[in-house]
Amino acid sequence: MVETFRETSLQVFPNPAKDYLFIQSESPVKKIEIYNQSGVCVLTNDNITDKLDVSSLVNGTYFARIYIDGTPLTRKIIVENK
Repeated sequence: MVETFRETSLQVFPNPAKDYLFIQSESPVKKIEIYNQSGVCVLTNDNITDKLDVSSLVNGTYFARIYIDGTPLTRKIIVENK
């Protein structure tokens, strides 16, 4: 039997984010990659706790690719830290 991942078990907040982006998931998060609108990876973190420091990013819209149990899930996030 194949177990499928429920996307609803992933929460990313606040949106828009200021200094930190908080990630809650029923399964452990293995890695997060943040991409700008041009598709360039601007931030990578594979040492995940419950939050990601996004204060170094300029204001704008990004896509967070979050790896859980080998499955990448993408969420649109907005950064407004200044």
